[in-house]
Amino acid sequence: MKSCLLPLLDRYSKDGLPIKDSDQKTRSEIPAAFLLGMIALDDQSNIQQQLMEMVLSLQTPEGYWPEKSYASEDEDVGYFGAVPTAFSVIALAAYYHLHPKERVLKALLWGADYLIQHEQNGRFLKSSVNKSDVLNTNMLSGVALLAASEYFPEDSQRKIAYKNASQRAILKTIRAQLISGAFPYTDMGLQVPYLYHAMTLGLLSYVYPRFSHSSLLQQSTKRGLRFYNHIIDPDGKVKWRKEKFTDKSGASWFYGWSLITAKTFLDQEHIQRLEGIIEDLKVPDGYLSNDNADESDLFYTAWTVFAASLSVSVQPQKCPFLSISSYYPGMALKYIQRLGYVIKYGVNKASKSVNGINRGPIEHW
Repeated sequence: MKSCLLPLLDRYSKDGLPIKDSDQKTRSEIPAAFLLGMIALDDQSNIQQQLMEMVLSLQTPEGYWPEKSYASEDEDVGYFGAVPTAFSVIALAAYYHLHPKERVLKALLWGADYLIQHEQNGRFLKSSVNKSDVLNTNMLSGVALLAASEYFPEDSQRKIAYKNASQRAILKTIRAQLISGAFPYTDMGLQVPYLYHAMTLGLLSYVYPRFSHSSLLQQSTKRGLRFYNHIIDPDGKVKWRKEKFTDKSGASWFYGWSLITAKTFLDQEHIQRLEGIIEDLKVPDGYLSNDNADESDLFYTAWTVFAASLSVSVQPQKCPFLSISSYYPGMALKYIQRLGYVIKYGVNKASKSVNGINRGPIEHW
């Protein structure tokens, strides 16, 4: 893993710790990801403090870290985003573990509190302008709350609240899983971006050691692994050509999230394949390109570094086993929920034809 990540960290340091993507938009995910990477590999402790200060400086007075639109032509104005907030909380929690400074703790708790304020039944508000019920965002937010909860006594009300919200996100994710084992992009959704399946499965694998007693999680993870094996070639590369969802298709961070799953379940051969793929994606300037492009991408490199850094701390487990008796009740509940989705969709269509009011995409309500 060091041979994979160290050149990326070194390049980032030599470039002066940039925080803007290719569209010149400030992204707090970039310094947060490289901070986590340096902590994971115990590298460049002097740079770690600079990155920590950088992450703190990007936090808003309300406690969250802003997200920027991903369209290059959109305005460079931030708004609440669960993803950059979760990135920053996780990175600061790792930093606080090594350097317990009060202002770092306060910052990560403000961020965690903001996340939990916008959670309901395992669903975290994705952003101020995107209210979709996105599975990978729910899981990432849950992982951030678990990271923040580590610094409280067991009977702390905050710790209990954080852990409960995380567990709700896990259960919601499991119930949204399709029969094929795939994790769709949104709850009640049918589209399955390969990238987000890998991310959701990687995050479930990351929390698996903590909740490995759950037979429902065991079954879900095993089915997710089966679908994962269906979308990769024998050499570990993704079958992007078969994907029907092209947004972010080819992104390098598929392989970072996959490392978490492979390391959790001790798939040594696949770990070597993934590390080799990441190595091959490096371009002369030191960052990573994507499968479908030759140019490097600092923002996507940061996402890959973030996920791969999380994989460093995973606790290896035995591969999950089938537990049909506990799995099928959960499946029955999922289909009841999907029936509710169909009814809501019909009601929405009918209401549009009657009063002409468009209530927005189905996932927003």
